[in-house]
Amino acid sequence: MPTVDISRLKGNYAQAVVVSWLSRACLVRPVAEGTDIGIDLYCESVLDGQPFLHFWVQVKAIPAENVTTKDGRTGASYAFETKHLAYWDRQPIPVYALLVPLPEWPPTAPRIVYGVRVTEALVRDGLPSTASRTLRTSDSFELSTIDADLLTFVTEIVPWDTAVLGLKRGIVSPLPARSDDAPQRFPRDIGWQYLERTLSTIRDAAMGGLYHALIGEKLGLGSRELRGRFEAIVRLYGDDIPDFGLSMLVRAAHTDGDLPRARRLVQRALVRFDSDQTRSPEERRQRAENLRALLNELDERS
Repeated sequence: MPTVDISRLKGNYAQAVVVSWLSRACLVRPVAEGTDIGIDLYCESVLDGQPFLHFWVQVKAIPAENVTTKDGRTGASYAFETKHLAYWDRQPIPVYALLVPLPEWPPTAPRIVYGVRVTEALVRDGLPSTASRTLRTSDSFELSTIDADLLTFVTEIVPWDTAVLGLKRGIVSPLPARSDDAPQRFPRDIGWQYLERTLSTIRDAAMGGLYHALIGEKLGLGSRELRGRFEAIVRLYGDDIPDFGLSMLVRAAHTDGDLPRARRLVQRALVRFDSDQTRSPEERRQRAENLRALLNELDERS
């Protein structure tokens, strides 16, 4: 018969503890055997009898030496392999590592489980350049206060980590709320390194908004005022406007009957593409040819 070592028993026991504790406030679905590639539990919080937010959990049984006290605060740590962090970094919902202290075997029922907010740590610090990174936490669920701890977790921590997920893609999302009329709150003091990406996202969203506003206006479903707001945002980016954005500005000018403005935009694009050394000569030639054809068309209409 196959043998089962102590580490497997510890992992199985730790997972059973976590499932039992989380199930007081969440729907918990263990990952099917044979499909675990870094996630042990699929979870969904339940508030006021309604499902709220999803999150994933990896469970680790840890020895006594992983629990230490620093600056008067007791916490736990674990060295995670970078390849696992990279996998969790790609996930669309928050990931947590729950560390279950098992200082002896057979075990006594733990009184505390430590929680590592993996997703938030990756948003703040990015992936390590080393083979592993040790993450330490003082966040915990205590058996004596388990229901209050779980309530804080599902109403404050999971919504926060869900919102910060978008920062790496330049998306600033409000914290998920349980009701539509709840005041919107946004993540703060995190994601400074993604500000340039955020600006690019705002620009790209405005270009898409301008495109659809122009269509809506043409169909009588939009307004000049609405289109003008998107147009103003796109114009703020100056020379940092992709081809699509410039073409939308030209279309907006043409819609307004302002052919001189449309012509200036095309001429500006022509100068920019003539000097763009990041594009191949053939690409610049083709683009310049298209722009000159557009200039001729505008001249004929004026």
